[in-house]
Amino acid sequence: MADDFITTNIPQVVDSLERFKREQIPFATALALTMTAGDARQAIVRELPTRFTIRRKWIEKGIRTERATKRNLEATVFSRDPFMVKQEKGGKRRGVSIPFKVRRSERTVVSRSRWPGKLLGRDDVFIRDLPSGSGRRGVFQRMRSGRLKLLWILEDVAETKPRWEFAETARKAVRRNWEKNFGRAFAKAIATAR
Repeated sequence: MADDFITTNIPQVVDSLERFKREQIPFATALALTMTAGDARQAIVRELPTRFTIRRKWIEKGIRTERATKRNLEATVFSRDPFMVKQEKGGKRRGVSIPFKVRRSERTVVSRSRWPGKLLGRDDVFIRDLPSGSGRRGVFQRMRSGRLKLLWILEDVAETKPRWEFAETARKAVRRNWEKNFGRAFAKAIATAR
C-alpha cells in the first residue's frame, strides 16, 4: 500500500496555463482592441453626416485605425486630416475664404477653377469692401448687366466652434463594444491555442 503513487499531469497543466497566459492573453487583448477601434471608427463615420455637409468621401476615408499587437497593446482611431482637429476642439483660423454664391447648391463641391486665387486672375473678378461697413472684404464678379455678384467672403480670422465630438463618439463605442469583443477574441484565443 505504501508503494502506491498517484501520478498527475499537474506540471504539464501549469506549463500549458503559463504558456496560454504568456501568448494567448496578449493575442486576445490585441484582437479585442483592434476590433473595438474598428467599431469606434464605424460609429464616427456614421455620425459625420449629422455634423457636417459631406460633399466627398475623402473626410470619411481619412478616418483610420492602427491595429494593436501582442507587443503593443494599443489600438488607435484617428483622422489623417489635421484641419479636423479644429472641428473637435475649436479654434481660430487665419485667412479664410467663405463661399457665398459660388456653389450651385449646399452639397456641391467648389472646383479649383472657382477658388478665389483662380478667379482673381480674371478681368471681371476683384476684391472690394463689403457694403455692410463691417470692414470685411469679398471677392466680387461684375456681371454683364453691370451688377456685382458676391462670390466669396474673406475673413482675416474665423472662429471654428467644436462640433465633431470625435472623442465622445469613440468613448461610447468602446463602452458599448469592448466586453463583447474581448469575449469573442478570448474564444478565438482558446480555439487557436497550441
